[in-house]
Amino acid sequence: MADHPARPGFSFSDAPSPEVSAYLRQKGLRPAFRASEVWGQEHAHAFTVALATQLDVLATLKEAVQYAIDKGVPFESWARDLTPELQRLGWWGQADIADPATGEVKLRQLGSPHRLRTIYQANLRSARAAGQWERGQRTKSVLPFYLYQLGPSERHREEHKAREGMIRPVDDPVWETWYPPNGWGCKCWLRQITRAEANRRGVSDPVEIEMIPHRRQRDDGSYETVHAPVGIDPEWATNPGLSRARTLMTNLSDRLASAGEPAARALAADLWSGSTPEALASQPPPRDPQAKARRFLAPVAVLSDRTMAQTGATNRVALIGSDYLAKITSADPRLGHGHGAAPTRPQDLGLVQRILDDGELIERADRRSVYVLEIDGRAWRLAVRTTGAGELAVLTLFASSARASDAVRRRAKKQK
Repeated sequence: MADHPARPGFSFSDAPSPEVSAYLRQKGLRPAFRASEVWGQEHAHAFTVALATQLDVLATLKEAVQYAIDKGVPFESWARDLTPELQRLGWWGQADIADPATGEVKLRQLGSPHRLRTIYQANLRSARAAGQWERGQRTKSVLPFYLYQLGPSERHREEHKAREGMIRPVDDPVWETWYPPNGWGCKCWLRQITRAEANRRGVSDPVEIEMIPHRRQRDDGSYETVHAPVGIDPEWATNPGLSRARTLMTNLSDRLASAGEPAARALAADLWSGSTPEALASQPPPRDPQAKARRFLAPVAVLSDRTMAQTGATNRVALIGSDYLAKITSADPRLGHGHGAAPTRPQDLGLVQRILDDGELIERADRRSVYVLEIDGRAWRLAVRTTGAGELAVLTLFASSARASDAVRRRAKKQK
């Protein structure tokens, strides 16, 4: 077996990066009797613990894990401080609990040192993995490959040992499932490497992933068949970062639609002010064949009554597709925005809210609307389209010269 260098990813004492901390913070609570009630990609937006069916217990566990992530609290002191609170809530030791599906009452294990260690390790490793994926998306231009390596476990699954040394591009489909951790207690990890190191070691051939069926039982007693790669525990057959990017956007859009305008605006602003936009913008651009398969929608603004009346939108949440985000922020001149346009950064999408609120509507035709607003001496131009479903979708966003914006105004007036 190859020697392994030190792995800071498994030392939970360092302060986390923002994306690691955000992974758990943005999850909702999902009480569940069975661990299988929440599965795969659902873990990206739902915090759950088997047999934690009381919201106060689940909220306490989530808050404690969040604190451990944010402060780098080691397990021993974390468990010592958390145990009395769980005992106070009655979630400790063994208790007679009825299965909600069958009504069968039997002695079941609630909180224990072993369960706390599992909760701690599973959540911290998933958060670290999600953060690594976001960093990988931002840095793949200089570190374009992942190298799969085994962790410091005494025993390894045979399928995981077979993956040791596998080198594939950061955006290769294999990482959609074979992205550590790949099972309960799995300590495998990825190291992001340069093209030169990948060529020196030898890039692996494309991977054929064999899927096998698993039977999943829900809390209501129903069953469904799910598929996972051979060698991966089905609950872990997902990429935490990619799943978060996909499911968080849908989940957040729903939250924005029901949160009320002030709270919704605050949530959207928080999304675009962090590090997540860079990772989202690093997804394959529209011309990449992988773009359509990986496409997701991200909420970018909350519409005022004025904007809805101007555009004909009926959904209060404005969205941008990950493919359009990649296009808008691309350095590819073939995807550029024309003469006089300045480069658009992912974080600039945070200006969409302000432009829709305060900008001048200079063009409206065929469900397409163009707004202009001067911000810090730059004329920002935003094009949106109202879909047949009544959603407002961002098409372009860029800063150009005031002269170029005046030309658009004149052309629009001639067309009226």
